Amino acid sequence: EIRGKNLLALRGDMPTVDIVKEKWTGSVREVTIGATAADGGTRARTLTLGGERTLPGLHFEGALPHPTALAFEVRDRRPDDWSPLLRQAWGAAMDDPAEWAKAAEALGADLIYLTLSLTTADGQPNTPENARAVVRKVLAATGLPLAVIGPGQAEMDNALLVAVADEAKGERLLLGSCEDKNYRTLVAAAMGNDHRVTTKTPMDVNLSKQLVILVHDMGLSLDRVVIDPTTGALGYGIEYGY
Repeated sequence: EIRGKNLLALRGDMPTVDIVKEKWTGSVREVTIGATAADGGTRARTLTLGGERTLPGLHFEGALPHPTALAFEVRDRRPDDWSPLLRQAWGAAMDDPAEWAKAAEALGADLIYLTLSLTTADGQPNTPENARAVVRKVLAATGLPLAVIGPGQAEMDNALLVAVADEAKGERLLLGSCEDKNYRTLVAAAMGNDHRVTTKTPMDVNLSKQLVILVHDMGLSLDRVVIDPTTGALGYGIEYGY
């Protein structure tokens, strides 16, 4: 009790501190993913990113118009290299990307992040026809906006994602990832089918900026571009990315 009284007295004597507030003249560009029936698509709702007029978390400095969005990764087939704990958590849903997407939506996902694999479950190379079928199933299973990401090899990304862009024409998918070796093909597919793209470079702001300029020079408006900063998940990577 005595300690409590002393603490209260100490707090009463402490000077007030004025929080310094930064003022920003610009804002993050808004990008809307997904198309409802009114937009010519089939999504139950859309997802808008961006619009911030301050840095993350500093709500007292400026507007943060959209809440942080949560994307759940879904694979086109059960992954071989995921932790047994994750396989246990998802269970049989991992055997069917449509069921996996449904489970993710039930858990509160705002976006389904569908990753295409290099090979199918039987070990054969993935094909544009298979990618089309998977995307059709996922779109039918959930009303959430959809991102579709290639396996990360330029030639295969082009083959699979061009087919996906055509199959889901008008759904305003987020296609990725545009890199220096394949951005032309993916941007053309996005422009022709009303989709959005992600751009991805090594974690260097100048390289990232240059790729966005190249994408924009092809004619894709900047309100259809999302940057993937490729930040590391631990330690220095988070700080450098921020």
